[in-house]
Amino acid sequence: MKFMYESHKLVDRNPPPPGAAQTIQPFAVECVSTFCVPTVVIGQRSYPPPPSAFRVSPDVETLWDRYERSMLGREPLQGMGYFCLSSIEATYGGVSNKRQAAAGALGIHVDVLSKIGELTSTRGDAQTARKGSTSGPLTDAQAEWLKAAIREIIRRVGMLAAGSAPSRQLTMADLSPLPP
Repeated sequence: MKFMYESHKLVDRNPPPPGAAQTIQPFAVECVSTFCVPTVVIGQRSYPPPPSAFRVSPDVETLWDRYERSMLGREPLQGMGYFCLSSIEATYGGVSNKRQAAAGALGIHVDVLSKIGELTSTRGDAQTARKGSTSGPLTDAQAEWLKAAIREIIRRVGMLAAGSAPSRQLTMADLSPLPP
């Protein structure tokens, strides 16, 4: 696991108690007339503890590196997703029905893995498609669904590497709904 600096946020280390009245007074060096809606973000005092049943195995590292490269725009989402799918099928799949065996080993309903296979094989454009004939680029909802599914696969591979099985099966209902 590694952290990359992206930006900063100013955090009040001595905030008033919850529910206390607070006056916020903006100031400026130059006067500029703009109209905007302010955004208030309530932060946490600490990071959550790392998962106790997770190990960064070579498989987790490989899957995460591919995911991270895709999020940085260095690899198409479809290529990364298909790599992750075929990787877990090779590692956890059986002799005959690799997808079904991988789904069972990782506690993921086979429909989730099949949807990953469908989206990564049938969607894309000239820059992102894995195959020459597709039914158009991923929608925003499909892209977000695919990212969430891959993150969950990586989490479950790390849990298995730590000797812990997922407590319940991941189903299509656990991920954001996809339009037909």
